[in-house]
Amino acid sequence: MINLSEVVLKDFRLQRVLVIGDLMLDRYIRGTASRLSPEAPVPVLLSSYRHDTLGGAANVARNVVALGGECELAGFIGDDEGGERLTEICREVGIGTSSITIRAEGSTTVKTRILSGNHQLLRIDDEFVGKRPAEAYDLLAKSIAEVIAAKKPDIIVVSDYAKGVVTLELMQKLGEVAGPLGIPICVDPKGTDFRKYVGATIIKPNRAEMFDFARYWGWPTDDLISAAGSLRKEAGLTHVMLTLGDQGVALVSESSVEHIPTRAREVFDVTGAGDTVMAAFVLAKSAGVSPELAVDIANHAAAIAIARVGSTAVSGTELSQVLRAEQSSPSSRKVYDIQTIGRVVDQWKAEGKKIVFTNGCFDLLHAGHTSLLQDARDLGDRLIVGLNSDSSITRLKGPKRPLMPLEMRTAVLGALEAIDAIVVFEEDTPLEVIKAVKPDIIVKGGDYVRDTVVGADIVESHGGRVAIIPITANISSSKLAEALEKL
Repeated sequence: MINLSEVVLKDFRLQRVLVIGDLMLDRYIRGTASRLSPEAPVPVLLSSYRHDTLGGAANVARNVVALGGECELAGFIGDDEGGERLTEICREVGIGTSSITIRAEGSTTVKTRILSGNHQLLRIDDEFVGKRPAEAYDLLAKSIAEVIAAKKPDIIVVSDYAKGVVTLELMQKLGEVAGPLGIPICVDPKGTDFRKYVGATIIKPNRAEMFDFARYWGWPTDDLISAAGSLRKEAGLTHVMLTLGDQGVALVSESSVEHIPTRAREVFDVTGAGDTVMAAFVLAKSAGVSPELAVDIANHAAAIAIARVGSTAVSGTELSQVLRAEQSSPSSRKVYDIQTIGRVVDQWKAEGKKIVFTNGCFDLLHAGHTSLLQDARDLGDRLIVGLNSDSSITRLKGPKRPLMPLEMRTAVLGALEAIDAIVVFEEDTPLEVIKAVKPDIIVKGGDYVRDTVVGADIVESHGGRVAIIPITANISSSKLAEALEKL
């Protein structure tokens, strides 16, 4: 098994990344607002703190460097205070700025957020949107070509915020330089004209961006996975990395669709999370891991980022620690709460997967259990197991049970390849889990009949069925527990 923690700590440091796109400065003014102005019904902020940080494509670069990679940045800024501050921060954090082009006719994009505590009161945008003179793009393209020749980047990111930097002509010139060198190009898109991204390797739209593509080009807006397949084919991409918020990421290739679930547990602020995802993904892909693993690493990085307030950079050390903890207990990635599993199942069903559900205490897992679980998995594409909590087992089986606490039972079940997801429930029955999952098939052992299966009416009401699988004779957890007591 690949040690993902080591990939982050060691291999990320060997990767050279060039980021091209719309550069922004994010400015935060914080304070307290405890009264209204006598001049107008607006809060009065007593300012106590001002902080500038990188935004847009510059935030992608900041995350690349924070994660351990080497990064050069290319784009336009204005000949103004915002531009000076942006380049100053870039140099402070170690981002190469030789390809940043200063244009007097366009101001630097500065987004100023006014906050009382962690509550945003107002955002003020100063920006130039639109095309610059042709010579400005020629100068930018020339500087990009020089950086590619000198720094030899392993991968290129194009971060398009539709402010006017990423044009068809610039992308064509980029392809002419990067294509012959075999440098992959990953795009974070904006707008509806995918044709300027032809020649890229991977494109990373979010749900709203994919909907805009689909609506404009006549692809199905009610099936974004199918639309992503059309985008991949029409633009000649190897993959479309469709980010779906709390439903994770769908990685669409020519031959398959892989769904990688989100890793977030708490969400405080999604500002800049897409930039974090892109930075972690391109570093992982450049380091040689599979696209699927690269997405999973990126999801972990995003989970760290959105648990904070404001645009933030995730460090390689933080990401490595999270990955190390999870890989030390790989079964934990299969455990979902009831809210999350509903969203994951919705995505699986959108991909055409058949969902199978079974449940039990699984106290002292034995051959009968593993046989039933494998037979259940063979009936569909995804197997979800409802697992009684410790307190639930005690109520059902008495004060001496469970023999194995929940942590041990999830670890053993999670190690089984047949199981795709585990949902722990506190109640005596898995009825609420079944309502959330709405499986196509409920599986129970041969000691049940249809009328004794909890949730049978629910699954049958939407066209599903109950499957009774014969149990392995003379094996049960209760018999094993009795035998242990006699030892």
